[in-house]
Amino acid sequence: MKQVDIERYYNLYSQDVMNVAYFYLGNKEDAEDVLVETFMRMMNKSPMHLGNIKSYLLTSAFHLSYDSLRKKKAAPLDLEITASPMHSEEVDELRKALFALPPKDKEPLILCYIEGYDAKEAAKILSLSLSALNKRLERGKKMLKEALKDE
Repeated sequence: MKQVDIERYYNLYSQDVMNVAYFYLGNKEDAEDVLVETFMRMMNKSPMHLGNIKSYLLTSAFHLSYDSLRKKKAAPLDLEITASPMHSEEVDELRKALFALPPKDKEPLILCYIEGYDAKEAAKILSLSLSALNKRLERGKKMLKEALKDE
């Protein structure tokens, strides 16, 4: 991939990649590591193997963040959620319940309700049909609601 393309994609999507990584990891340094690793992986791929660039980058960021958490065996509990009417304890409960969900149910919730993507964009990023995304959102919300009810 050309250096010019890498720079253009970095300018377009680095903040989205950083947001995903920061949400998962809860600290800036680890999120920056994921950001760098995501773009390094993209540099080593043939453009033909990348498909939708934004989808590739965000999916890579999801996976690298998850791998980082698994390696550290630490939960991202120090993440700050600002402008929230909920108390810190409620935010922690919500975060714990969200991170306990399986990745396939958690990722659509993060993209649509935290990152602010509409369903079409989120479906494209996750390489899902719109109906599959909606089903995962429905299932994820139900699982989240049940988890919060149990706590």
